[in-house]
Amino acid sequence: MGKSVKNRNLVASRRIVIVGFITAFSFWVVESFVHTHIFKEGDFLENFLYPGQNELWMRLLILGLIVYISLYSRKHIIKSIEVEESIIRAKEGLLQAQSIANIGSWDWDIETGKLEWSDEIYKIFGFEPRVFDATYEAFIKAVHPEDREFVTNSVEEAVHGGKPYDIEHRIASPGSIVRTVHEIGRVFYDDDNKPFRMIGTVQDITERKKSEELLRQTERRLTKAQEVGQVGTWAWNPKTGELVWSSEVYRILGFKPDEVVPSFELFLEKIHPDDREFVNKAVEEALNDNKQYNIDCRIIKKKGLECIANARGEVTFDEDGDAVQMLGTFQDITERKAMMDKLERLATTDALTKAFNKMKFEEIMVQEIERAERYGRPLSLFMFDADNFKEVNDTYGHLVGDEVLEALADIVRQSMRKSNYLVRWGGDEFVVICVEAELDDARLMAERVRKSVSEYTFEKAGNITLSFGVTTLKSGDDKISMVQRVDKALYKSKLGGRNRVEVFE
Repeated sequence: MGKSVKNRNLVASRRIVIVGFITAFSFWVVESFVHTHIFKEGDFLENFLYPGQNELWMRLLILGLIVYISLYSRKHIIKSIEVEESIIRAKEGLLQAQSIANIGSWDWDIETGKLEWSDEIYKIFGFEPRVFDATYEAFIKAVHPEDREFVTNSVEEAVHGGKPYDIEHRIASPGSIVRTVHEIGRVFYDDDNKPFRMIGTVQDITERKKSEELLRQTERRLTKAQEVGQVGTWAWNPKTGELVWSSEVYRILGFKPDEVVPSFELFLEKIHPDDREFVNKAVEEALNDNKQYNIDCRIIKKKGLECIANARGEVTFDEDGDAVQMLGTFQDITERKAMMDKLERLATTDALTKAFNKMKFEEIMVQEIERAERYGRPLSLFMFDADNFKEVNDTYGHLVGDEVLEALADIVRQSMRKSNYLVRWGGDEFVVICVEAELDDARLMAERVRKSVSEYTFEKAGNITLSFGVTTLKSGDDKISMVQRVDKALYKSKLGGRNRVEVFE
């Protein structure tokens, strides 16, 4: 700010000096000319360079008057500079705003056909200002061929018919780039009601039009998907109890449209008893806390058939905050749920042994460690692998080896609690997560598994033995530290002669 004021003062001072010098010089030239040619006193150069005493005083008086007037007008000069700067700033701000909004302005002289474009319009149309001659005819040529007649007619209707000029059309930029623009214009008329000028704006709306078209395509796909997915809709008035179902909701619930009168109580009756309280609570929370209603629940159809449905809803409140309406959808997701469960199993279990895989192990361990630490419950692990299992594969082949691993997993499941998790760690190596089990409990369970397997005779491979490592959760543990300890315990079991259980406390 200080720099701007300093610059204005400097410019004003320069202007004052220049104007004062030119004025004084002009006066002296005129005064010398008068003395030389009017009063016939000496020659011009002598009168200009060597004035008499009276002329000298007159010149000094005039010079003083000029200086006084110049100083007096200094503030007006500064004011004019400020106005010029404001105009420049406003123009720069307008250009920046046009650039940000992709909007340009134009001014058309209807009589001459001359067209003035702002820089942003040149940018939108893809032309160079120094190369392109902006005329109405040139503008029409830049319009997409399929839109030219529409644009021409719109201009004619605005200029001669008084209709608003507010249109969207395409333009063909150099390089065959097609863009869409939005134009707004206003026509000005002279005293004889003859149009002489038209000004307006052009905005590049190409990206917006693409987004709108993408949205329309998405809406069409969604509509079709709802038809294929057979999604039912419902509307419920909590105050009056009135409930309206679409035909698809009747079908999902196992009714015919003319068989029953819809009600919330009837809906709850069709919910599986184990899910009923959960569903009712979800509806109450939506009504009381303005939450969206989005749940999956089991439905009991006629003849005891079950399906899984997804219910979604949103509540509308009046000005007093009372719930007046709840709108939503109801969809049978039985097949989708079964597919998701299948994909979940494929992603988290070993295909051969049906035990969990390493990815699922990490997820389970994070949950179980957090739960054990929160509630002060014990958590233990034991790891085992088959002794000399490579000999089984080398002697009988990998198919027999796979049969042994499959049978081995079944034996382990029979010997462990239902709350525990069996994980195939890799190859013939397995881990069992012992939930709420102290170290000694896990050791005894491992010993039970070891004994069961050692006494079992496999169909083709005969007898095999297992080596075990056992550990338990300690303060500050995570899944990595526990696995490291149980792995060391297993290694110790191998060194100790195999077919044994070793504990790492």
